[in-house]
Amino acid sequence: MVWAESIVVLVVVAVVTRKVLGLSGPSPAPHFPPADVRRRLSRLVTLEVEAQSAILAISLNDAMEEHETGQPELAWNTLHLMTSAQWVRQAEMLGVLLNAVTRHLPLTRMSVPTRSLVPEFFKSEAMRGYLVLHDTAEQFLFRGKPRFSLHVRALDQALLRLTTDFLESQPDPLSLLDDDLWSRLDHDFHDFDLLSKETVLTVRGVIASLPANALDSFAAEILPALRHAVRSFDEYRES
Repeated sequence: MVWAESIVVLVVVAVVTRKVLGLSGPSPAPHFPPADVRRRLSRLVTLEVEAQSAILAISLNDAMEEHETGQPELAWNTLHLMTSAQWVRQAEMLGVLLNAVTRHLPLTRMSVPTRSLVPEFFKSEAMRGYLVLHDTAEQFLFRGKPRFSLHVRALDQALLRLTTDFLESQPDPLSLLDDDLWSRLDHDFHDFDLLSKETVLTVRGVIASLPANALDSFAAEILPALRHAVRSFDEYRES
C-alpha cells in the first residue's frame, strides 16, 4: 500500500507543479454577459469624447486669454497649431462613430430612441439656418429607424458645417483682433460640444439596441477611432 500512497503523492505534486509553473495551458478568457459588454463599451465612448472635448475647451480658452491680454501672435499660434488641430481630430472621431451607427442601424432589434436637435439650444449662425431645414424634414418622418437615420445624418452634416465655419473664420492673424470673431468661435464651440454630446447619446442608444452577436462588429469598428482605445476588443473585454 506504501507504493500506492507514493503514486498519489507524486500525482498531486505533479499537478501542483504544473499549475505553479504555468504548464497547464492558458486559462480560459473570462466571460462577460452582453449587458456588461454594452456597459463597458458605452463607458469607453463617453469617457473618450468627454476627454477630447475637455482638451478642445482648454485650448480654445488659452487662445482667448492670449487675445484678451494683448498677445495676438500667441493667440493665433494656439488657435491654429492646437485648437484647430484638436477640433479636426475630434470631428473625425465623431464622424467614424456616426458612420458605424449608420452601418449597424439595420441590425438593431429594438426601437432606438430618437432625439431632436432643438434650435433654441444652439448659438452659432452656421447651425441656425441648417436646423430650420432639418426640422422641416423631420416632421414628415414618424417611424423609428427612418427618423433615427435622419437624426444621424443631421448630426454628421452639422458637425461638418461647424468645422468648416470654425476653420474658415480664421483667414489671417489680423482677423483675430476682432472681438466679434472670438464670439463667433465661442458660439461654434458651444454648438460643437452639444453635437458631441448628442453623438455620444446616439452611439449609446445603438449599443443598447444591437443584438449580442453584433456587438463585437460594432466595437471593432469604433475602437480604432478612439485615441486611447489601442487594444483589441478581446483585450478590452478582459480588462
